[in-house]
Amino acid sequence: MKKIIHISLVLVASLLTVFSSAQTDTTASDDIVIDGKKVKIVIKEKEIVRRSADGKDSVIERTVDKIELIKKDTPTEEMDYPEDEVYAIEEEIVFDDFEKDDKPPFVETDWFNMQLGLNNLINADNKLEMPTGSEDMELITGKSLDFQLHIVQQAINLYRGKIRFVYGVGIDFNNYRFNKNVNLTKNSEPLATTISANDYKKNKLVTQYLTVPVLLDFELGRGDDGVKLAFGPNFGYLIGSHQKLKWEDDGKNKVKVRDDFNLEQFRMGYEVQFGYGSFTLYGRYFPQSIFKANQGPDVRTVSAGILIGRI
Repeated sequence: MKKIIHISLVLVASLLTVFSSAQTDTTASDDIVIDGKKVKIVIKEKEIVRRSADGKDSVIERTVDKIELIKKDTPTEEMDYPEDEVYAIEEEIVFDDFEKDDKPPFVETDWFNMQLGLNNLINADNKLEMPTGSEDMELITGKSLDFQLHIVQQAINLYRGKIRFVYGVGIDFNNYRFNKNVNLTKNSEPLATTISANDYKKNKLVTQYLTVPVLLDFELGRGDDGVKLAFGPNFGYLIGSHQKLKWEDDGKNKVKVRDDFNLEQFRMGYEVQFGYGSFTLYGRYFPQSIFKANQGPDVRTVSAGILIGRI
């Protein structure tokens, strides 16, 4: 149901009228313009002036001469009113015609936003170290990258663009960079590791998840002056994993060992975002071990970084 706003011109006409008496003449005056998004109202006036014996003029009354109701991209509608009538004029204009251009739409869609940050693994005691027996899988935090590509995201405005429900689909690429020359053994249950004689220049476990974030987003202001807070679950489905090895031995060598390494197929974590304007930080925590129970180290993923782009 469309909202209707009643624009009363009675007040306009009243404010423009000053009463007096004398010999009078009529001249044109400036127009009053009310300019909306789709409708423009032009009020044309006449002035009643008094001319004294010495030739000086003074305005004693202003009256409405003509009102033009202009619907943008449509012909002009004009209304003429005699000067001696009471100017009680009321027009109904659809509220949407005067709405601001920056009013947020009900559904906003954005493509190919990104998150870039760092990964780490914490043990069951919430410490940034590998469990006993898995020390060979110690990570280099500053080189364990997290890159999430949001293929598509949508936001449903629940309240004036201030409270929004955000969801989407993307791919999360997780790199876990090993500090030691460790090899993960394919098809081993539980996961077995060995230390290589090679001096690896790069040694990492890479995982790819199809992700579905579902967030409740709060906005205080919008654009460059907006403060953002969002939180909610992040669901993931493992679609690929491998160990990538690089070393030099009479030349450059590079190997990818593809295996699931006993990784859990599904994961569910929690995400929080906090930002100001176009700058947003994020953090994610997955309380379930990335490996299947008793088939690998009992470790959980934590990540943090920045959001590139904003819906």
